[in-house]
Amino acid sequence: MEPLPDADTPRADLKQLPDASFWLGPELATLYGVWTAEHLASERGLLEYALRFANGEADLDFLKDLPASSDYDELRRFREANREEEEKKAATRRAQLMPLLVGVLSDRGKARKQFLPAAETLLTRIEARPFLRKKRGGVSLGYRAIINNGAAFYAFVAVLLLDRRPGLGRDLRRCELKSCRRFFLVRHGRGRPQNRFCSSEHLRSAHDLEAADRMRRLRAARKRK
Repeated sequence: MEPLPDADTPRADLKQLPDASFWLGPELATLYGVWTAEHLASERGLLEYALRFANGEADLDFLKDLPASSDYDELRRFREANREEEEKKAATRRAQLMPLLVGVLSDRGKARKQFLPAAETLLTRIEARPFLRKKRGGVSLGYRAIINNGAAFYAFVAVLLLDRRPGLGRDLRRCELKSCRRFFLVRHGRGRPQNRFCSSEHLRSAHDLEAADRMRRLRAARKRK
């Protein structure tokens, strides 16, 4: 199988912003799905992008949204000729990502020993480039991480998950609703943050199920008496 065409600088036509903190290569779209501007704006956004993929919510067929143009013909031909192989690669990536997520949730210390050595080596595949953010009244210097392959992206996600700064891996949770079990990051704002469920709907569903279970136990106890 021929390697996926890839440039030194990822294509800006894959919905990327000129002042984004991250630029991802086309291979990432075929493996992890189409990203949004929010995903590329911050480290937390990049984690959200990875979790969406881990939860099976990613749109891997990114070519359908691109206009008919010779610029995309090579990518389209590759995708169509190797669709089955690309889907297998995506499944392999998901299988690699799941133990990392579960390990971070269960024992961060053990996960650091297990995942960091390889991740540290793979980080050398990521390039950081300075750029200017032009705003009214002046400019500011920013740095953009260029990630062009799935292995480097996996390593970067592993490091973010094991980072001890707030807002990153320490906010990782898994929904406690048995019919869901999706991974999510705790959202902080007004009021008490929701640590157990990925949404308010699933919080209500869990409470309803718990109430129904309590009622069944109460009825069973009364029947035994």
